[in-house]
Amino acid sequence: MKNQVLEKVIQCEEAYKRCFCEVIDTANATYYMDSLLSDMYDYNFTLLKKEQSISLLQAFVSSETRKCIERGKEFYKLTLPNLPKEDIKSCKGKEAEVEILGTYLCDLNKVARWRENTELTIKQITSSKQIEELIELDLIHDKETCGEDFCKRRARRRGKVYLSNDKPCNSYIGYYEGKAVANCDLCIDGEVAKIEDFAVIPIYQRKGIGTTLLRNLIEIAQKQGAKIIYLNADEEDTPKEMYTKLGFTKIGEQYSLFWNLADK
Repeated sequence: MKNQVLEKVIQCEEAYKRCFCEVIDTANATYYMDSLLSDMYDYNFTLLKKEQSISLLQAFVSSETRKCIERGKEFYKLTLPNLPKEDIKSCKGKEAEVEILGTYLCDLNKVARWRENTELTIKQITSSKQIEELIELDLIHDKETCGEDFCKRRARRRGKVYLSNDKPCNSYIGYYEGKAVANCDLCIDGEVAKIEDFAVIPIYQRKGIGTTLLRNLIEIAQKQGAKIIYLNADEEDTPKEMYTKLGFTKIGEQYSLFWNLADK
């Protein structure tokens, strides 16, 4: 049963990625690229289909990072079936950063118990004005770490998807006392739904705003036929603790290696 759920989750992940990425599929790997936001790590990466020996993996990484450097790219991200047990270094001698994302399945029987803030209004993003509100939210969350220019470009890139009529991914903003204070994406692929980019402005946290937003999106997904609802959480970040308290159960992990190829 767990394997069947994971297979459906993987299919939903693919549907979500294709909202933002062009895809090139080969025998050994799938390449995801976004020409509109080429410096977005999550939209520009390589997915290795099968586990490789350490020597083959080292040769693959060396070849791929060399191509990236020749094209002027400043990073290379590789997602793998399993984390290699031994260290792998790029051709420039830089060690990879490791990212582990846990896949967490929502227990739909517990959603009704979540704290609810009745003063929160939730609206789907359907206008350019709301994209500007999303930009302001992104700047509050990530300006210090990602920079103002990147936050604006990322939000506008995402906005192209939200305002289209042919993508399965939509985004929602939560308004409290007339102010945009939270946002979250929802991608629905058949009977599976993915929650993504969930965030609440820090000063508005612990008011039931986050759980109210999640609860409403889950209700939307269920009304559209979703029976499996999940999200991914960084295994080194604290939000996963909140998700487990709400009743999300970990069902799998996704592994990525990231190399910064830029000269310092």
